[in-house]
Amino acid sequence: MRDNNDQRWRRQAELFDQLAELSPGERNERLAAIVREDAELAAELERMFTADAASGVLDRSMEVIAPELTGKLDQDRTGTVVGRYRLLELFGRGGMGEVWLARREDADGSSQQVALKILRRGMNSEDIVERFIQERRILASLEHPGIARFIDGGMTDDGLPYFVMERVHGLPITEHACRQALSVRQRVRLLLAVCDAVAYAQQRLVVHRDLKPGNVLVDETGRVRLLDFGIAKLLEEEPDSRVTATGLRAMSPAYAAPEQILGQTISTATDVYALGLLGYELLTDSLPHRRGTVSLIELASELDRDHIERPSQVLRRASGTQPDLSGARYRRELTRDLELVLLKALRPEPERRYPSAGALAADLRRWLDNEPVLAAGDSTRYRLKKFLSRYRGAVAATALVMLALAGGLAAALNQAEQARAQATIAEHQAELARQQSARSLSMRDFLITIFRQENPFRRDFADELTLAEAFDYAVAQVPEHFAEDPRIQAELLREFSTVLHGKGRADEAMALLEQAAGLLNQKDEQDPVLMARILIDQAAIEFGRGRQPAGRPYIERALALMDERGTDEPRLLAHILQARGGLASFLGEHEEA
Repeated sequence: MRDNNDQRWRRQAELFDQLAELSPGERNERLAAIVREDAELAAELERMFTADAASGVLDRSMEVIAPELTGKLDQDRTGTVVGRYRLLELFGRGGMGEVWLARREDADGSSQQVALKILRRGMNSEDIVERFIQERRILASLEHPGIARFIDGGMTDDGLPYFVMERVHGLPITEHACRQALSVRQRVRLLLAVCDAVAYAQQRLVVHRDLKPGNVLVDETGRVRLLDFGIAKLLEEEPDSRVTATGLRAMSPAYAAPEQILGQTISTATDVYALGLLGYELLTDSLPHRRGTVSLIELASELDRDHIERPSQVLRRASGTQPDLSGARYRRELTRDLELVLLKALRPEPERRYPSAGALAADLRRWLDNEPVLAAGDSTRYRLKKFLSRYRGAVAATALVMLALAGGLAAALNQAEQARAQATIAEHQAELARQQSARSLSMRDFLITIFRQENPFRRDFADELTLAEAFDYAVAQVPEHFAEDPRIQAELLREFSTVLHGKGRADEAMALLEQAAGLLNQKDEQDPVLMARILIDQAAIEFGRGRQPAGRPYIERALALMDERGTDEPRLLAHILQARGGLASFLGEHEEA
């Protein structure tokens, strides 16, 4: 027995020496693997590193420990002046520093209350100060109603960096939702507002990296306000560095993405994961896995498993913390599509999540508008059903075909008869009616062709098609079935391109968009709004490939189309301008941004 213990201790000591040579991120990743093999051994190793980090003053020189010792003193700064700001009241202390209520005192006697954050000692390295100066202008340019403004920054008299932000009165987003007993849709709209604010910053190449309820407030008017935007990014040593100068990653462990916990590369998908966690907690009053109750090493081992309990399952056992969440009506509102959106945002691999907060916001909007969500995959039946629901007026008969083929055929014929009857009213109305009838019948025939593949006696293939094969078959049938209607053909090709792009088939998605653009370039098929949407989709694909400059011609052409048309499509115009601003920031063209 003693031999076994000695053997175990020798292995433990050897592993400790090996792990001590690794960076913190690589060490955590290795420990996560050890947990799966021997959880008790991993726990012992973690305790050894904790003890090693807490070594006494005799182990270090006075030059090393002096700043730490002075930083631990509870220095009462009340009443002191930092820059142009007088500190009034300490809001709180944390691992990153102190947050104060302060008042700006101007020479003319005017004043403004702000939130002033003083970073703790150890965050004042030359690298951090240099990066702070470089990125201060970018942060100050974040003018968005959902982001608390970055007002000022500098160094205190004792050499500590500080940030000055707009003061926001409000409650954490989860507490606000609880107090107001919000419905699922109301909570999703709040989450969407957060996504829009994060997407705005990401287009300017700023990543938050510390999204959590305490940094997302809802003010008295019900407006979402994000705090500490970009500060976590400033605390990185270098763009490719894994830890801060103190050896600690700037994050809140309970809301950190797997790549943050494991010390891997941070990207816009990191914020997407945090938004997924925020949405999960907002809808269920709980977090997935065992966040907040286990160590980082144990949590890292759990995150390797691609399984998160569905929100609807959590609600089935909802406790009395939020009684409104356990009601039948609330549970009905939380549909399968919404769950799929959240679970896609929470995938452990960054490349399998939404690529940006804007992409997540787009899928949330689709859910709110009862449109197909990308997270639901490429089911042909699902996509067509959702597509037809968006065009009830023009293709009402087709929508009925989705419900019952016989009823759909009858409705289509009835609609055609109604269209012919309208011909007696006016020549122009008759032409519109004939076009509408033709589109309905064409869409009906298209659906019959797709659904016929389920009939073993009439299908065009020897074997039954998979969902992916059925989707590819549907794409291939579009040009033939809608040869007489290039515009609806272009709309369908654009819709199908979003599926291909979501599946990572960027080249095929771009080919469909080019085909759609070619259809609209025909003499009689001009549609500036649809063409602008196609161009922006093409720019997005180039961005996703990492070829941002190649996206510029698409953005500029889309903007030219909107200038010719005027500003009667404000949301589309804003989307185009945001894309151009994000590209300019990426290329360092700050004046244009």
